[in-house]
Amino acid sequence: MLAVSHAHDCRYCTFIHREWALRTGLPLSVISGIETPADPHQKQTIGSPHDPQWLATTYAEALARADFGPVSPLLETAVTVEFDSDHRSRIETIARIITILNRSTNTFDALLARLSRDPVDNSRLRDELAISLFAWAVTLPMFLTAALIRRESPRHVLRRFRRS
Repeated sequence: MLAVSHAHDCRYCTFIHREWALRTGLPLSVISGIETPADPHQKQTIGSPHDPQWLATTYAEALARADFGPVSPLLETAVTVEFDSDHRSRIETIARIITILNRSTNTFDALLARLSRDPVDNSRLRDELAISLFAWAVTLPMFLTAALIRRESPRHVLRRFRRS
């Protein structure tokens, strides 16, 4: 989830998924590898192709970066060998759901930019308003959940988000 959110440059979702990853014990070095690949247009580099979790994450990220078009034949082959069609379908579904949420919150950012008199090209106010309502109906509970999990005030979580 973190890799897909990072691929979409979604600051809200990346923050939430980073928080959850830290909470579940994922080492900061792994999180950094996901968030800062050597080339920002390439996939994450931390992990091993022999690790099913790494392979699933890399596949989801590659799908997101390719807008769910074809991915590298080598990656496609590795995923086909490692996972049955049901497992691949679940990975793809999760990546699509995350993509919808990422794009929704990015559209909210476009609304904020418009309010700051710096509208985003190819973005319409009507879309920004409609999607922003949906995005915050989902994102706000996630911020509150992060606060509950970390036993912090929502205000403190929001401050950390603004600094990240």
